[in-house]
Amino acid sequence: MELSKQAYMTLILVIAVYMDFKCYRINNKLIVIGTCIGSLHNFVNQGIYGLTCSLLGGIVPIGLLFFFYLSSVLGAGDIKLFTVIGTFGGISFCIKSMLIAFIIGAIISLIKMVRYRIVITRLQYFTEHIFRLIHEKKLLSYYIVEEKKEECIIHFSLPICLATIILCILDYI
Repeated sequence: MELSKQAYMTLILVIAVYMDFKCYRINNKLIVIGTCIGSLHNFVNQGIYGLTCSLLGGIVPIGLLFFFYLSSVLGAGDIKLFTVIGTFGGISFCIKSMLIAFIIGAIISLIKMVRYRIVITRLQYFTEHIFRLIHEKKLLSYYIVEEKKEECIIHFSLPICLATIILCILDYI
């Protein structure tokens, strides 16, 4: 991926991380700007093929991650960030960033659980959630809005940003 594309994408992701930490939301204007810049950049450099790759790269994360949104595991902003990444880097780059982001997110979760000494509590909550899903046979929200405690929240925009930066660096190694 070209350096200019990586720079634009990284700038948008860093701004998104700031927004997420500041107000727990990622402004849709930033998502639209990022999607437009990614699509335009690919169209200018690769024509219709680049635009097609951008569009597919933007649509695929929605399909792959929609279940996580419905179960409140990921927020809409997180999925929209992956859409921006997909418009810049295409499907393959986006899927790689998802996998790395989930690994980074798991590491951050584990660190937070150990730090706040809530490993057992969170594992019990997860187990109970799985049993409720099986028993009720319907999709239930994993995240409880009233439980907006810092030790239970992961600003997933950070793992998304870090994963994308790692992939950009690996492009040059």
